[in-house]
Amino acid sequence: MSDTTIKHPVKLPARRASVPCVRIVFTQHAATIGAWEVIAPGTTRVGRAPESHLRLMDPRVSRRHAELVHTPEAGLRIVDASANGVYVNGARVVDQVLADGDIFRLGDTIFIARYRDPDEPVELPLPGCIGDSPAACAMYRTVRKAARAQASVLVIGESGTGKELVARAIHELGNPGTPFIPVNCAAIAETLAESALFGHVAGAFTGASKPHAGYFRAADGGVLFLDEVGELASAIQAKLLRVLEEHEVTPLGGDRPIACHARVVAATNKDLHAAALSGAFRGDLYARLAEVIIATPTLRERREDIMPLLRDALGAAPPMTAELCEALLLYPWPFNVRELRKLAVDLRVRGEGQEVLDLDLVQNRLKTASDSTARPAHAAPSEQRDSPPDRGELERLLRDHHGSIADVARATGRSRKQVYRWLEIHGVDPDAFRSG
Repeated sequence: MSDTTIKHPVKLPARRASVPCVRIVFTQHAATIGAWEVIAPGTTRVGRAPESHLRLMDPRVSRRHAELVHTPEAGLRIVDASANGVYVNGARVVDQVLADGDIFRLGDTIFIARYRDPDEPVELPLPGCIGDSPAACAMYRTVRKAARAQASVLVIGESGTGKELVARAIHELGNPGTPFIPVNCAAIAETLAESALFGHVAGAFTGASKPHAGYFRAADGGVLFLDEVGELASAIQAKLLRVLEEHEVTPLGGDRPIACHARVVAATNKDLHAAALSGAFRGDLYARLAEVIIATPTLRERREDIMPLLRDALGAAPPMTAELCEALLLYPWPFNVRELRKLAVDLRVRGEGQEVLDLDLVQNRLKTASDSTARPAHAAPSEQRDSPPDRGELERLLRDHHGSIADVARATGRSRKQVYRWLEIHGVDPDAFRSG
């Protein structure tokens, strides 16, 4: 292994001052969705009243539902002024500081809070990409700069975050009209890797009756995308470095190098920097591949993109309930966009013929790695259930939540429709538990 010293990436200059902003990510009661609202210092009143600074048309929102209080000391706080409640990340709150990326809900309207530079331009999505969250826009800007620079690029990120989409965008923006050759390095047997990548001459080994150009020469003049590059064997890493440095390949069994100018975009979901420092991956090859590093953000970092991505995956589909939307926004998405698209297929199948898509359709899918469902964070373990409550439990829930069907649904991690089914089964009238 090389003893090349790997330096940590250079720190970027400090960002310009950011300010608190909020954005509606789900509502069924507005003509437009998605504009960022900058929250000025002081108090911003939110509700249905005409005099509200941020007026909502949601009938489940009170006339004076909440206040957004922006102070230099505390940042942005949300204060409940309603009878229906304010929920932050699924938990009912009275007075709560909002952190960057927090999801909060008033009635059936769901917002995201961000601290961002309001003057920073919104980047148009890359080809094949969806979303305009700050994390996505930052990636789009870097991709466009990298495409123009013609440098080698290492795309890092969790599984399912769209690393191949980034590679294809780099190709389309920086090398249009040239070959794009994707290669899954993890799927190449070690004994065949040299031939697959660099080619072979006829007779190089048993069964090599014809010459083979290899992936590098197939991508000559264009882009070779090496996915899962961290899986390459050590011997192949050394030969790959030589090809990158000298821009020529020597086919297996051949004695003369052949010029080849393929731009390499590599990708990995491993910590390749740490692997290089430990000697598990060649440090000199890492340095050569990582002339520009682009990190693909997780879906957890770009929650405002979840609904646009889901709508694109669903196509023509019935509207969804706020309960379903809230559960999807709060779900940790361990497998990112790939998992979202699989869930969309499930929603389409289970929701066929229904007027509305509800949480019940996919609740069992919304599991975390610890096998607990992604129900609202404020629900007590005894209330997070898969079996229906008996009459006594149901009445206790109604008493605790003053007869509010929506609050009982949140507390149990169920949809309002499911709570109404329980009421029908036990013959319970929720009005008997409402005050006033």
